[in-house]
Amino acid sequence: MAQTELIQRHARCRSVDLNDGTVQVEIMAPGLKPGKDDHHPKNGTVFFDWLNSCRGFDIRITVEDKKAKKNTEFIMIVKKMPGKIIKTSSAWHVEKDKVVIKMKKAENISWLEKLQAKGIDMGSSSSEED
Repeated sequence: MAQTELIQRHARCRSVDLNDGTVQVEIMAPGLKPGKDDHHPKNGTVFFDWLNSCRGFDIRITVEDKKAKKNTEFIMIVKKMPGKIIKTSSAWHVEKDKVVIKMKKAENISWLEKLQAKGIDMGSSSSEED
């Protein structure tokens, strides 16, 4: 039986600060297909976890291509966002070619100024959890 190749990539994303105190982040994962429920894609897996008391997150999306015998893992680790998130009012789901995360901000203020000044604290490992 032939081995399946694993390719790891830093995920690309797009985000929008919605008017209702919510930030929507779309993590791109080309080839990902929605499954029977929000958290289980038809052709892969999604691992999602909150980091640093809900100030960051770790997401790893694996897209399986059985024909080409390769899996692509898209990784995004955000150590610290501009503000805290209310975990119980936030959710994520799988869509075609992406995972969408809707995060409820603890304070309904724009993050734009903070993001322009400092950017976002990205990481390469999830070892700095709570």
